[in-house]
Amino acid sequence: MSLQAYRYRLPFKDAFHTSAGSFTVREGLILEYQSNGIRAYGEAAPLPGFSIETLQQIEQQFLFHREAFIKLLCNENRAESIQAIEQLNLFPSLEFGFDTLLTDYLSKKADQSFSAYLFQKKAEPIPVNGVIGTTDFEQSLKQAKALHAHGFNTIKCKVGIDTQREADIVKHIRKALPDVHIRLDANGVWSTSEAKTELALFEPYRIQYCEQPCKTIRELVEIKDQVSIKIAADESVRSVLDVNEILTHNAADVLILKPMMMGHLDRATVTKQLAEPHNVEVVYTTSLGSVVEQAAIGHIAHGAGSRVFAHGLATGKLFEYNVTTSDSIQHGSYKLQNLPGLGIEHLRDNHQHLTCISN
Repeated sequence: MSLQAYRYRLPFKDAFHTSAGSFTVREGLILEYQSNGIRAYGEAAPLPGFSIETLQQIEQQFLFHREAFIKLLCNENRAESIQAIEQLNLFPSLEFGFDTLLTDYLSKKADQSFSAYLFQKKAEPIPVNGVIGTTDFEQSLKQAKALHAHGFNTIKCKVGIDTQREADIVKHIRKALPDVHIRLDANGVWSTSEAKTELALFEPYRIQYCEQPCKTIRELVEIKDQVSIKIAADESVRSVLDVNEILTHNAADVLILKPMMMGHLDRATVTKQLAEPHNVEVVYTTSLGSVVEQAAIGHIAHGAGSRVFAHGLATGKLFEYNVTTSDSIQHGSYKLQNLPGLGIEHLRDNHQHLTCISN
């Protein structure tokens, strides 16, 4: 029996741009537990500019609580373990990583898939969205057509730099692909007055929704009933408290959740129960982590996510390489496998590209 943590550093194929800046690499921790001939995995990877914690902080916290984690893993009782880790005041990403690790182990031991163990649901494909930039007309249209040719029926367009040009690109995507779902992602770049004006430019093109047109929940409340395009809250959702505030004030039509930022898995899944009475859809997305996080979010999206909207799981191809060789994105869907646990049996090439921090 052993519990180890490995630091990874995955280079992006191209710089990835967000409202918090540009990334050329993604770093995080992979947790690995071995017992009874089973290898289980979890991931803890704070997202710079979004998470409240740093990678160094969770490494220190993991080492400090390592013995407590081992005892909880040996106990093999998920409900009791969740109560225990809530008392440890862990950072959200480490809480998520430990619960993923434990659930992967327990589901593998029960010879069930991750989603079957948590939600009693048989694995099936989950539609996902593709992402394109809108800085170059010809390139954007080419990317949209290529995604559609590969089975993607939902395309997310990054907007907020030059809205008139972006609206023109979206217009031509809509003309070329009349049946595709188009969503926008503004990353909170607009003021409320700007959001009302800029979103009006996109109204003729049947936009599914716009993610985070403004930064704050208060601003989302102000614009939601003054624009015709549905509003999705993304960066403003960091916790269940944020979810409650958004639902209470009717600030969004859709919640975009990054479970890594919310803590243990129950916090991510309880959101569906909170959102349903408000007719708010829940879309799950990764925090740009490795395929370990991607697999966990895939199972959560399958068990607790929207059946109307595609989820944000097609992030593995952004990296030059990953911690495993598996690739579950096929024909515009995340292909959940009816394999035990997360469906990951071992890390790539005997821990290549990983550095152990816990020896």
